[in-house]
Formats: sequence, structure tokens, C-alpha cells
Amino acid sequence: MPRLRCPGSGQPDAKTDLEKGLVMGTNGSSIISKRSVEQLYYPEPHFIRYFVKKRQRRSPLINRGYWLRMYAIEHTVKVFLERPSDRPKVIINFGCGFDPLPFQFLTHDPALCQNVRFIDVDYHKLMVEKRNTIHKTAALSSLIPDAEYPAEDDVVLLRSRQYIGIGCDLVELSELEKSLRSELGSPSDFSILCTAEVSLTYMDVKSADALLQWASTLSDDTNFCLLEQYFPDGPGHPFSQTMMNHFQKLRTPLYSIHEYPSLRKQEQRFVDAGWKYANAKSLWELWSDSQFLNDLQRESLDKYEAFDEWEEFALFASHYFLLLASTKRSKTNGDSEEPTRETDTHVEQLRLVPQCPPRFNGQRRFGSIVPIKKHMVGLHGGLGLQTRLSSAQAYSESEVNHSIHDMPPTSIGARMCHSTTVFGEQCLLTGGRASPTMPLGDCWLKSNGKWNQVDSLPIPCFRHSTVAVDLGQGSKHVLLYGGKSATGDTLGQFLLWSEQSGWNEINIIGRTPRARFGASLISIDNQTGIMFGGMSQGGVVLNDFWTWQISRSDEGDISLTLEELTEKLSTRMPLFRWLGRFGSTANLMGNKIIVSGGITVDGSVPQKYEIILLDISSLRSFMQDPLSHSDSILAAAGIAIDSDGPRPLLVGHSSFPVAERKVLIVGGGAVCFSFGTYWNGGTWLLQDATPNAVNEWLPVEPSIDSEQSPARTITATPQPVVTSADSLVTVSRVKIASPRDFRTIVDKSRPVILEGLDIGPCVESWTKEYLRNAVGHDRKVCLLSKAHLGENQKLNQNTNSFRSLFMIRVRSIWTFRRKTSRM
Repeated sequence: MPRLRCPGSGQPDAKTDLEKGLVMGTNGSSIISKRSVEQLYYPEPHFIRYFVKKRQRRSPLINRGYWLRMYAIEHTVKVFLERPSDRPKVIINFGCGFDPLPFQFLTHDPALCQNVRFIDVDYHKLMVEKRNTIHKTAALSSLIPDAEYPAEDDVVLLRSRQYIGIGCDLVELSELEKSLRSELGSPSDFSILCTAEVSLTYMDVKSADALLQWASTLSDDTNFCLLEQYFPDGPGHPFSQTMMNHFQKLRTPLYSIHEYPSLRKQEQRFVDAGWKYANAKSLWELWSDSQFLNDLQRESLDKYEAFDEWEEFALFASHYFLLLASTKRSKTNGDSEEPTRETDTHVEQLRLVPQCPPRFNGQRRFGSIVPIKKHMVGLHGGLGLQTRLSSAQAYSESEVNHSIHDMPPTSIGARMCHSTTVFGEQCLLTGGRASPTMPLGDCWLKSNGKWNQVDSLPIPCFRHSTVAVDLGQGSKHVLLYGGKSATGDTLGQFLLWSEQSGWNEINIIGRTPRARFGASLISIDNQTGIMFGGMSQGGVVLNDFWTWQISRSDEGDISLTLEELTEKLSTRMPLFRWLGRFGSTANLMGNKIIVSGGITVDGSVPQKYEIILLDISSLRSFMQDPLSHSDSILAAAGIAIDSDGPRPLLVGHSSFPVAERKVLIVGGGAVCFSFGTYWNGGTWLLQDATPNAVNEWLPVEPSIDSEQSPARTITATPQPVVTSADSLVTVSRVKIASPRDFRTIVDKSRPVILEGLDIGPCVESWTKEYLRNAVGHDRKVCLLSKAHLGENQKLNQNTNSFRSLFMIRVRSIWTFRRKTSRM
């Protein structure tokens, strides 16, 4: 089979062939993910199955991300097919891979496919494989009964009335045009839609731009649909960095993203290439657009697979865009909208000071802050490196040599997306979840240093919002709103808890907000506060704003009065669009409310607006006189992040005011789609931007010998980089006295040597001969005796001090490890 040559080359270039092979390899991973989506979400008959030898079920995040990608292309194609035209239509898929989109439409929408031709174009080698699969699969070939299968060294590899397969490098425009004209005659006689789903970005920018310019000349009614990656907040965003590192490791770098990093530059790219109209939107913007996806469609996805990776889904969808371009204008594809421009009326100069030890072991996200004592807090639960956690990670501002008594016991159970509400010296831990279909309803009260279980929630829920209120008479209360239930329903009720009465639904005066989860509920004083943000049942971030006031009547009846200020505030404050968030944290800092991180209706929050401040005094004045003070209610935090510290990914994080003008941020991170996981590796302290601003908050590692043992601070002293193969790691010897001690060891995922355990007669009886007879000589495991540890208690797997006595693979132990490592 002759290899295709690049323009101007005399012989095929070996390196170019290697690069082509690597790019074609991305099709293999992509089509497996699409097959996972097809099997979960798509009605029969399925077609991707014929291009995937072995089915692999992807994670819910990847499934939903690929579903959105697939839907975006299919929706665009369907709109094009439904559009009236007096010309026959052609759909050309540049870099089609194994995508069976033509066969899906020929099956599910045959009426729309009358007088329509589908043309797939990709590397010759890949298209030969696709052609052969179609030829030998009756479910595919029967849809194109008139198909011809030319010789494998031809450019046109499959020819029929409605489907054509072309094997051609997209840089070979002369060869591509020759093939199109041989099959279509004059392309100008057709209404054409060109699609390219994450394919042109692997081409060098000059060649990709040449393809776009050439495509604009095919017909005076040509449309282009481009789906690929971009930088919504520059290449320095943690998700962007993780994404780019992933493609670099695969040796399939993205090219056009550097030349055209923003949506506006992508639009201008098409205009410069001869297109009269171009409009680009992020996939997250399309997800939230009711004309693209309605609530019923979004909600229906939860019937197939439970889902709670919303922040990570939004980050993915914010980094991909769908661009529609046309060689003609129409009322339906008018001028591209100009981006909204903010006029910052005020900037509060703050500083986010990092403290990132070189060996940080406190990775967890979606935990909840538990105050321990002055200058010390704990981050309870959340999702760790492998699984949900029941432990709490303590953080301290200084060296500590005292015991930690007030941490929640591990007997409370592992959970994430729960809440802890502080009132005075007490703290109420509420709800949370195991899996998205297993919310928790238990509640725990810390009082006098002890944690005791109190009344459970009437409906177990997670991602709810809680705040402490004081109705006098010496009784503290907790107000709870929203959340998600076991059935996936979004809750809209307000509940009130007291130690005497437990949980009770509260009477509402005024309009009731839309049901939501993940909202911000904040108290301004003991009986008033605000509520904003959160996510609807349909998976859309809400951008409304409410005030609330709780009161007790003379008869003892408690009620909650709500008032919506959305319209009044949104028309007067340019920054209002960045206030409504999902998954953010909100804390009081003096007379300000600090809102940090999360996602918005626009998706990923630009660093400029990632932390914003709401002035309580200005808000109160505005409520009394809406014509004044509106310009100073919201301000962007003028964050100056130290150059020696990494930018935190403010999703899944937790924050807590640790001083009058200081807010501590700990935890956080995200699974960045299929590109890898990004963890925040330290602490960040938000404070006034003064020359002496410092951050001395570090994780504290309690000893696991006893709950009352002294704790030690993990210092940030730089450790020497050891490159020798004979590097040694100290392993601690510990004794455990309770199941809680053992659970703490498991949660930390760090090696220890357990001493003083009675593990039965196996110590004496498990000889080599005994095990060989008991389990067979062909199973392997490494047994290590005390003799293999030197007096320095160090293990070295590269020398004889770590010698295998013999090997046996114990399947029951492996099964147990697999089960306990699942999230």
C-alpha cells in the first residue's frame, strides 16, 4: 500500500509516519469511550460496537463528557438536515475515525437523509480498516446495499449513493479535492456541512488553516462545525495544564490551541479564512442553553447512570468549544455576540499566600471543616487518593506538641459532600453521601469535646447548605436548605434543627426559591442572611439572589421570610454574573463575604473573578435604597498569588475564617476528565496584601498509637532530591489498640509496621513446605520477615535487604484490596 506523502516531500518521512500512527491511536481511546456512552445512553441498534473489540465501561464523568461531545455534533448535523434547501446535501467529516454517524442517521432519521451524501475522510490506513469493518458487518453494509469496495491502494475506498469513504491525509488538499470532484462533480451544486471533532488540532496550524480556507470555497452554501479544545482562562489554569501534559505524554500535542487560545480568536480565524459568519460557544454554555438542551433532556440522563461529578464535568465542558461557521449570513446565524465586558467598580487588594510542603500527604476534596481549637482546624471526610475517608486531617498555624481531642471519630463513617455548622463551642455534622445513590442522614453534635449522634435528617441528603441561627431563649438552631436525595431528586425544603426538637420543616413567608443543591447559605447576623447559587435538577447553575430572615412569633411559631433581589442586583452590578456559583465556599471576613471558587453558569471561573467579595454594609443600604450603593456591593479580589506557589484549583476545596481578616483554604482538586487528577498540594491563606503577609498553616499528623497521643506538624523544610536507586524510606513501627487506629492507618495510605499483634499460629506454621501443600506451588506472594529489616528499620527493594523468601499470589487478599480501593 503506497504511503501518502506530505506536500513538497520526495519520500515519506519516518517521523511523520510515526506521528500519524500516534494521532490514529487517539481514535482507539475515543471510540472505546463512545462505545461506553452508546451502550448506556443510546437506543438500539448500536453501531460503534462493531469498531470496538472489547467493551470497557468508562467512569460517569467520561461517559457524560463524551455524551455531550457526541450530542453536540449530532445536534448540529440534524439541524443542518432539517434546514430547507433546494440543493442536495453533503456532510463531510474531516478526521472521522471510526465514528459511525452516517449509519446512525440512515437508521434513525431516514426521511432526513433523502438526497444526502455522507463522506468520511481520514488517514488512509485507518479508513482501510473502517472500510473492511463495514464490508464484513451486515448491520452496516445493509444500509448501503449499492456499495462498491475499490482496491485498498485507491484514495476512494468505499463508494455508494449515500456514503463515501476517502483515505487521505488532510494536508493533501489537491488529492482531497480531486476525490471529492470525482464523486460529487461540482461541490458548488451542493449545500455542504463540514464537521471536525478534535481532529484539526493535531495538524500543524498552517495546514489546518489552509484546510479551513479551502473548505470555504467549496460552495456558496458551506457550513463548518468545529469541536476542539481551548483555554477559557489561559494555559496556566490547573485543568489546562493537566490536559496539555496529557497530550504531550501521548506525543500527540495540540497545535491550534496555542495560536487560537480563546473563542474570539477562533471566530476570527474563520473570518480570516473566508467565512462570512462564525460563532463559538463552550460546551458548558451549550449544556446550559435551553435551545440546545432542555431540562427534560438533561434530567433524563440521570436515569441511565447516577452522576455527581458536576464541577469536573463543567471544567471539561468549559475547555471544549463548538464553532459554527457559514459562507452566508441568515437570520438564524446572525453576527457573533460580543463578549460581555465587566466594569470593575472596586477591587479589594488581597493576597493568596501558599504553603506547599515538598511532601504533602493531605490530599482530599469535598470534605468539611471542623474547628478544633485556636490556630487549629480539621478537614473531615471527603474523597482521598483512593476512596472516601472517615478520618480528619488537622491543620495548624504553628508547631504543636499537644493532643488533638476534638476530631470527629472515625466511627462516624466515611462520607463526602456533608456539612459542619459551628455555633459557639458546638458543631453539628450533617448528612453527606457514600455514593451518589447512597446519601447519609445521620447527624452528629460535638459538645464539650465529645461527638454524639443526634436526630437524623428526615430525608438523607448531600450537597445541602446549612447555617447557624439564634432565636434567643438560649437555644441554638441550624437552618438547612436544599440538597440531593437517594432518588436523585433535588430538594427545596427548609429545615430547622435544635437539640431539643430535632429536625422540623419551617414555615415559609413569600416566594419559595427553586429547588437546588450546592448553594451558598450565609448568615449576616443571628437571624438574617443571604442565599445564592446552587444547581437545579436539570444540572444548570442558578444565578439568583435571595435574602432571608428567620423569626419567632409571640406564640412561639418559627417562620422564614424570603425576598428575591435578582432583578434589582443583576441590572446594576456587572459582576453579578460571577456571583451565582455551584460548589463555591463563602466565609465572613470582617464586613465582607468572601466567595471563592466553584463553577458558574459560564463554567470555569476566570482567575480575575475566582474570589469575589460582597460588602454587607452596601447590601443593607441597597436593600433600603436600591438607587444607591449598588456599585460597591460586589468587588473582584485583586489577588496577587506568590510566584513560588502553584495556582490552586478551587473546586472540592474547603475554607474557614481563622482570624478577623484571614481565610484559610485547604483541600480541593479534581479529576480532569481522562487527562489525570489534579490535587491541591498545600494550604492557601487569603489575607490583606501587606508586605509581611505570610502563611504558616501546615497539615498536622497525629500519632496513631492512641487517640490522646501528641500530634506533630509536618514541616515544609525542603527535602533533598534523591535520585539513587538505593534510596531508603523510613517505615514507622506502631501498635494499634482499636479498630479506629487501624482505620486511621488505612485512610493515610502510608506503610507502617504493626507490632504486638496476635495473628495466630501462622507465625510458626506457615513454612515454605506448609504453604506449598496448602495453596499450591504456582501461586506467588512475597513474605518478609523481621530479619529483612536492618537495625535502621529501613526497606530497600533494590538490594538484598529486601529479599523474597518465596512468592504466592493470594486471590482473596487481592479481591479485598480491589474492593476497598473503589470510590
